[in-house]
Amino acid sequence: MRTNESDKEEIRFNRVYKILLCILACVIVIKSVDVILFKEYSTEGYSMQETIKPGDIVKVQKGRMPEKGDIIVFFDVSENKEGYLVKRCIATPGDTLYISDGDVYLNGEKLNESEYVTYNKLKSPGLLSEPVTLNEGEYIVLGDNRDVSLDSRILGVIKKENIVGKVVKIIKN
Repeated sequence: MRTNESDKEEIRFNRVYKILLCILACVIVIKSVDVILFKEYSTEGYSMQETIKPGDIVKVQKGRMPEKGDIIVFFDVSENKEGYLVKRCIATPGDTLYISDGDVYLNGEKLNESEYVTYNKLKSPGLLSEPVTLNEGEYIVLGDNRDVSLDSRILGVIKKENIVGKVVKIIKN
């Protein structure tokens, strides 16, 4: 026959056990959601400098379509096929963009990009020398360090199906 003290100890053990199981289940659920919704990429190159430097890690919310100004990760659609590229989304569906005399024009207005671009004037407009109006599911991306960036000036428009997602966090190296 059990004593009253033994019953109390068993009840305490069961409570602690249930609390630990609950904590473990929460950790598993949170980690699973993180793996499903987010992915981390290590960066190389200088095309997004000063915002992102080589060796920084970007955490991407998968499947999230960008708005103007967002940094995104997308599949490399160039002939080089390097894997993934990280660039800033400059134009979204319905926008018209072109580059003239080294300046970027969005919907007829010159963009002020001084908060993230460190160049004076673009040297080459590439494919963006003439106005490009984006259809549904099309985006224009440019690197912050435009002098060395493989972006829409060379790649053209980026299709929705090539976008991995939006960068939600930059982990500095």
